[in-house]
Amino acid sequence: HHRQRNENARRTAKQRQQRALRRRLPACTATTISATTISATALPGTTAARLQQRAARRAAPPNSGRTCPACGRHRRRHPVLNSICLNFVKNKSLKPRETLYIKVSLFLHIFLLLLSSLLVFIYINSVNLVDMYRLETILFSNGERFSLLVNEKTGIPDFYSTLWVTVELRNQSAVNTIRNKLGTIQRLMNWEKENNLVIGDLIHKEILLTGNQLESLIQHMRLNVKKQKNVISTKKIVSMKGRTQFIDIYSSVSLSHQYNRLTTLSEYILFLSKVISVSNEYIKKLTKLLTLIKGVRPKNHKALSIKPESELPDGLLDEFMSIANFSNPNNPFQDIGIRKRNHLMFILLKELGIRRGEILSLQIPFIDIGTAKPSVTIKRTHDDKFDTRKIQAVSKTKERRLPISQKIAQLLNDYIMNYRSKVPNANTHPYLFVTHQKGKTQGSPISTSSFDNVIVPTMKKVDPRFSIIHPHIFRHEWNLYFSRKVDKNNKNLNHDSSHKDFISPEKEAKIRQHLMGHTSEKSGNFYNQRYIREKANKILLDLQIEFQKKLIIMSQNKRFRQSRDGYAFDENENFWRIGKDKTINFS
Repeated sequence: HHRQRNENARRTAKQRQQRALRRRLPACTATTISATTISATALPGTTAARLQQRAARRAAPPNSGRTCPACGRHRRRHPVLNSICLNFVKNKSLKPRETLYIKVSLFLHIFLLLLSSLLVFIYINSVNLVDMYRLETILFSNGERFSLLVNEKTGIPDFYSTLWVTVELRNQSAVNTIRNKLGTIQRLMNWEKENNLVIGDLIHKEILLTGNQLESLIQHMRLNVKKQKNVISTKKIVSMKGRTQFIDIYSSVSLSHQYNRLTTLSEYILFLSKVISVSNEYIKKLTKLLTLIKGVRPKNHKALSIKPESELPDGLLDEFMSIANFSNPNNPFQDIGIRKRNHLMFILLKELGIRRGEILSLQIPFIDIGTAKPSVTIKRTHDDKFDTRKIQAVSKTKERRLPISQKIAQLLNDYIMNYRSKVPNANTHPYLFVTHQKGKTQGSPISTSSFDNVIVPTMKKVDPRFSIIHPHIFRHEWNLYFSRKVDKNNKNLNHDSSHKDFISPEKEAKIRQHLMGHTSEKSGNFYNQRYIREKANKILLDLQIEFQKKLIIMSQNKRFRQSRDGYAFDENENFWRIGKDKTINFS
């Protein structure tokens, strides 16, 4: 019993001593304990060996391993680096291996220091001094949308462009116009980044752009960035000074866009010259420079161009509407509520000829479907505080009331009562068309980007022929149908101008102006170009057919005829004579 008790006591004392070592007791205590309790023959890697090494380290002198082997100084007070001494050459007590080690260490430290300095120098010179800016729109509590350019790194708005918007544009231009002008200033900042200069600093120092810089800036304003990212510059063969050379051809924006960009550029530079204190002489020189910029603007920027997408084949839009029908099995959308909503939107676009922004800004109070004559009112809802969209969809035309059929009225009533009412958060605002998909924007008004980048592209994927259809093409097609309807009406009346239902060109222009919401009758000419081309081509083909029929009759009769314009058919020689020296062989 006594032996067992003593053995237990020794085991308990040993465990207590080991725990005392683990608790990192003072060095003197650890040394005393290690001398009495730890065996000197402890195996490497065991707990006893680790405790023995720890006790030895605690018993060592305080500065052991912290002094320089060359000069004996503490490493914190070393003259150069923590592990290298300047006096290692003078110290003759070092071994050759230690001297070699210190020399190599010193060489590596100096090499790494020079390399890091070189990399920093290259980075500073490669990074442009001009920061990048992004275009943002802020929504105020009163509903106003304020656009500005914000630094991507700091989030701070650009001073001069924000001042320009506040002083010059805020009370005179629409939000979309301000965004387009700021887009031009953003392109100016991109050009400044590429050339490592700032227009504001040049004006402050009264320095003018050189000829090459001005030419580069104007060319930069003409480029189409969206197409330039996807298309590599092509080569064009030109003949210069008798030699054939290749020049780079880049995709550019339309003439109207070039005109607007260069105009905005000159306006902004002129504003900078006003807010920055400069001399009168510099203002005169800068005015001449701005005159040069305005002088290179396209002269025929308002000319109407024929675009392939404006010539829709007959019947293609009807096929598109058939696919968009909510009951069509080929409709790409699955949810019945989304199908009903999209079908209704496309019907309003096609039947009323309204703009995309007008249909997305349509509100339930603007719809009158409870009467015998249902109608839809198009109103301007700029800066509406109930609209949560930062980029607001608004009407660009005049307010007007448009009649709708009973069928469209039933579709509107069905969507409002059976589908829109069941969408969460849809009752927080009066806008008609809302987002049905679950997420943060569920129940919010449909944004322009969602309509352009989700709804319409999804419909285009059904058939490759639908690729030329875009939201504004419905407005062009409506004008074509309207012109054909007027012609058919006048044809049924035998073009009797005295009839009460006859529609004269002047009356047609006034009707079109009201239904489209234009401020001027001339605005309808842009949408009527396709019908004019169609009618002119038909007349030209009829004239050609008539002329060919006359030629056939002449060849059969074989007799001489003299026309009022000098054309004659020679029966013997079998050819038409046109003037003295020109003939047309009829054989």
